[in-house]
Order: sequence, then C-alpha cells, then structure tokens
Amino acid sequence: MGTGRFNNETVKGRTKTKRKADNMKPVRGNQRFLRLAKAVECGVVVFLAGVQFTVAQNGPLYNLVDLAFVGMLPNWPYGAEVPCIAMGINNNGQVVGWGTPKSNEQAFLYSNGTVTFLGSLGGGESEAYGINNNGQVVGAASVGGLNYHAFLWTQANGMQDLGTLGGSMSYAYGINNSGQVVGEAYEAGNAAGHAFLYSGGVMTDLSTLGGSWSSAFGINDQGQVVGFSDTASNAAYHAFLYSGGVMTDLGTLGGSSSYACGINNCGQVVGVAETTNGAWHFFLYSGGVMTDLGFGGSPIGLSANIMPTGINNNGQIVGCSGGRAFVYSGGEMFDLNTRIPSTLYPWDGPLWLAAATAINDNGQIVGYDDNGYFGYQADAFLLNPLPVISFNLSGGSVTLAWPTNFASGFTLESTTNLASPVVWTALTNAPNVVNGQSTVTIPVSGTQMYFRLNQ
Repeated sequence: MGTGRFNNETVKGRTKTKRKADNMKPVRGNQRFLRLAKAVECGVVVFLAGVQFTVAQNGPLYNLVDLAFVGMLPNWPYGAEVPCIAMGINNNGQVVGWGTPKSNEQAFLYSNGTVTFLGSLGGGESEAYGINNNGQVVGAASVGGLNYHAFLWTQANGMQDLGTLGGSMSYAYGINNSGQVVGEAYEAGNAAGHAFLYSGGVMTDLSTLGGSWSSAFGINDQGQVVGFSDTASNAAYHAFLYSGGVMTDLGTLGGSSSYACGINNCGQVVGVAETTNGAWHFFLYSGGVMTDLGFGGSPIGLSANIMPTGINNNGQIVGCSGGRAFVYSGGEMFDLNTRIPSTLYPWDGPLWLAAATAINDNGQIVGYDDNGYFGYQADAFLLNPLPVISFNLSGGSVTLAWPTNFASGFTLESTTNLASPVVWTALTNAPNVVNGQSTVTIPVSGTQMYFRLNQ
C-alpha cells in the first residue's frame, strides 16, 4: 500500500509524480530494546514499601531499522531524489518499495536483513507497492519513455509485465495471498484509467461508478477490492468496494468525495472522506456502515488532511497526517515519532517519521522518514514492535511477564540507577512459560529498580 497516490491534492491527477520530503533524518536501527524507565515518558511509576518500579508503556513502542543503511547507502549518490521509500510488508517481515542504488529508481525487496533490487521491464526504473505472504511482489516498471506497466515479480520467474487495458500505462498496487493483483490501467487511447483485477493470467476491467476514472488500491484474501472511482458526470470521486462482481459506492461522511485505501480479511475498509464542512476525516467501513473516526483531540494535532494507508487483520491502521506517521490501535491514535527512542541520532536533532505506508499482522510497520542530515532525502524505515513487560507486586516480590513469542532471543536485565553510564545486569532467573507468557518473580531490593528486555 502506498502513500503518494493518496494525497488529496493529486489523487485525481494522472501523471506520475515522485514524493519528495523536506527534512529527513536517518537512523541506525540495529539495536532492539525496551526501555521501561525514565526514558519512556509514558511510563507509570508505582511504589511498594519504598521501592520504585517503572511499568509497561501506555501504547506501543518500536525499534527502528533504517533500510537505507541496510542496502541503499553503499551505492547512494549524494543528492539523488527519493533514495529509499518502503511501501509494503508481509507477515514474514519482508519489505518492498523503491530506492536509488545508482541513478534510477529501482524496486527492492528487503528480506532477512538483505536488500535485493528487482530490475525493470527494460526502461530502467521500477517501483514496488505490495507483497503477499508468498513473497510475490507487485508494482510498476518503466517500459520506455514515460510509460510504466504493472508487474508481478516472483523469485522463480523474475518480473512479469501484466500489460494494460489497451492503453500505454498500468500500475499494480495490491496483491492477496492467492496471487490476485489490483491496480489501475489505461484504456485504449489513454483517455481514462480503470481499476483492474488480474487473476489467472487475465486482466479484468472493474469499470467505474458511472464516471471516467477508477483505481484499486487493496484486495483481501476473499477477493474483495477497494479503491476510488469517479461518479456520474465526474462530479466527485467515491470510495468503492468491489465484491462478487459488483462495485458498491461506499458514500462519504456528508461531503462530496471519499476514497478507500485498504481492506483486511475481516472486510474492514479504511479510507478518507469529506465531512459536511469540507474537512477530511479517516473512516472505518464495516458491516455496511461507514464510521467517522475523526481526528479531534488526537496527539498528532490533525489540522491537515489525514491519509490512512493500510489496515491489518487486527484492525490496526497506519498512515500520515500533517507530515507525521501514525498508528491507530485500540481506539487510540499514536504519533509514531513518540513511540521510538529519541536518541538514535543525537547529533542530528529529532527524528521525523513522515509517513507509515503499511502494517502487517505482527504489528510491524513500514514507511519513510525525513532525513535532513543527508541532503533532505527520504529513507525507508521498518518499525518492529517491542515486547511489553507487565508486572504484579505481591509482598516483597515483583512478578514480570511478557509475551514469549514477541521476546524470543531477549534477555531480561535490571538496573538500580539510570544515571549515565547505565549498567544493566542480566538476570539469571529462568522464565516460567505458561499460556504464551514468560514470567519471572524477583525479590524486591534497594530503593528503586528498572527492568528491560534487551537483545
């Protein structure tokens, strides 16, 4: 799922544009850790018999992997436009997007710590937008001049041209686990582009809601497709849900326009829609009802248009607003800039995560940050959710617990003083694993104690 195509100012435009960030900061993300201490501002402090403990965070925390440092930087020409943007992630943690390893944009696949560039269809440039759990990648690649064609890439067969609906261009934006592909393709004469579904070697025109243009952005494993379409007489554009051969208009939040950005296997659709006063709110459509999730009172201060870009099967939503990446989880919106360590690049000022573009079912998030340190470029990032420690105080002991599947390879450590240099000591207590939870009971000692999981 991408970001550039969801800009309210350009969604009706039909020319290929590049996203360019204004102020971006690269970060090295090779240390996974959980800080349950003063450094986590959202921590809650409690006391028992004069002993201070720091509790699990309120909301998710993440470590950050900067993919430019993993695979782009060694070949990166300083000053090149849009060096690295991540657009999709599957449940295996494989990431796709595009970067500039030399002089042209190239689709990439990040897997097991390695970046692989996927080539093109002869024109020298390519961009990847989506990946399924089988490692099949979709996107668009240059076939010469300014023309791009949708592609399907597999490890076995490389990059396959999916063709068009008779025109000169097409773009593939989403793929499900059955290998069905959706996107937009131009018709003969290039007068209009329509949403398409590619399945079994055939590209099918999904038509429109009565207007000229349509585009499909997401598809779930049931074959349900979402996107946007012009309405009759091209009066507006509306979000649609295509299911069982029928394109359904999802309506708006009282305004004139809307578009859908993603759909999960529960049939939940996320997108944006205009309200009666012309503001853009993001919505969740489920069970035939479009719910306004609004943006009032959120920690991001959403005065600008909001752009959700993806939803996972747990109902977590990611996107960007006002140039800041967010995750919507458990009914609350979190600015992702506040959910990562703030000291990753202390010599270069605060990190700025500009947009989150996709989230998988494990809660891993991809997108791009804004990097002012290396010439105002975009760097792709991967956020890995950190295991959350919960605890229970009883008598003179504290019992710590964390999800076993999240914390594989982690060591529980403690310290009694956060003054630099902090000395963390690994605890030798063997965790007791019950019902997917690792627990350790530790006697209370000293005047204050801090704990973390470190890898």
